[in-house]
Amino acid sequence: MSGSRRPIPVLPARSVLLRLCVFTLLVPAACSGRPEGMVEIDGVLHVMNTTEPLEPDLPISLELQAVIGVAEGPEEYMLGIIIGLEVDDEGRIYTVGWHENSVRVFLPEGSFSHHIGRQGQGPGELERVLLEGMRVAPDGNLWIADAGRLQFTLFTPAGEYLHDIRIGRRLLNLFLFEPLRDGFMGVIQQTQMSSETDFVTAFSLDRYSVDGDSLSSVELSAIQINPMQMETETLAWMEPLIVLDRRERIWQTFRRNDEYRLTVFWPNGSVERVVEKEFDRVLKTAEELEEERQFYQRVMDRLQRESGGMPADFEFPVIDPLKTTVQSISYDPDGYIWVKVNTSKSGATNTFDLFDLAGRYVTRFVIGAHERIDRIAIGAGHLCVVTGFDEEFVQIHVYTIDIPGRD
Repeated sequence: MSGSRRPIPVLPARSVLLRLCVFTLLVPAACSGRPEGMVEIDGVLHVMNTTEPLEPDLPISLELQAVIGVAEGPEEYMLGIIIGLEVDDEGRIYTVGWHENSVRVFLPEGSFSHHIGRQGQGPGELERVLLEGMRVAPDGNLWIADAGRLQFTLFTPAGEYLHDIRIGRRLLNLFLFEPLRDGFMGVIQQTQMSSETDFVTAFSLDRYSVDGDSLSSVELSAIQINPMQMETETLAWMEPLIVLDRRERIWQTFRRNDEYRLTVFWPNGSVERVVEKEFDRVLKTAEELEEERQFYQRVMDRLQRESGGMPADFEFPVIDPLKTTVQSISYDPDGYIWVKVNTSKSGATNTFDLFDLAGRYVTRFVIGAHERIDRIAIGAGHLCVVTGFDEEFVQIHVYTIDIPGRD
């Protein structure tokens, strides 16, 4: 399955400069010796970015290495809805699909290597893998969150079963987790009614020992929702996007179309800094809106067929008219936070804003070889993207990537 190496077009952005800097904010920054665009507000450092990146023409090298996934052929290469994608330090690619109870491992050139885990309730077996429930730990071992057995199961990259870490029903509320060298962190989501019409979704950052013992818990945020007014804006608040960087800082943002803000927390829950960026407020055309409506309808139809969990009368919320809605956030171990900012299927569909670990908006680029990218994983100089979520079959495109000036 090794694909031929060929360059992929990377389209540098030339954003319109919208400098709306407030003089009263910039003067204190200059007087304090901070870099331009970094100001202190209520005791918290804010990184103020405009729509113009620092390096709009940053030369990013992206070369296709392989395409994994076929409509018909060997079962190992027939991919369904992917709920977990990881790349380790050796470039091995781990993927797990919806209702699958084993992980497929591919080599960087795209060839299938082996399975990890199998269906069952014994040692090294899995009952139900949690959504986003797979991570590569700093020591290279693979952690899998098994919602059926309420535990983590650990394997070596070769698939050798190591041991389990049981945390009980807390695992069902696990929104995100990251293995650490001395344990793991988990973002726990809890929702409860606050009145007859409102409910609160709260997120806490919990730290655990290597044995699964809870060591600490701090609140990240609380989100107030009125389920009777499920407009696009309120729905966006239900979908926080969270990643951890190598300093164990938590970057949090939300799927929304009226604000572009990333909040960075220390492991103790205190805010380390706030990263803000002006939106490129570009409206979709009528044709793009209709195309996106059809896309989501196909997604819902497919989920209904494959999971049976969607009500027959389910209606997707109003399609966001802006192209610049924040869509996803990812972490590049070599020093960048990637934010996907476009929902349109035409034009700059696969648009990514790259921020350095200081929160400065470094560059924007478009991966122009795909109709739509569903998710990405980055590691060991490789970029893996999942495409074709709404089509007849799913594929993973594997690239080598080089970005100058990584932290």
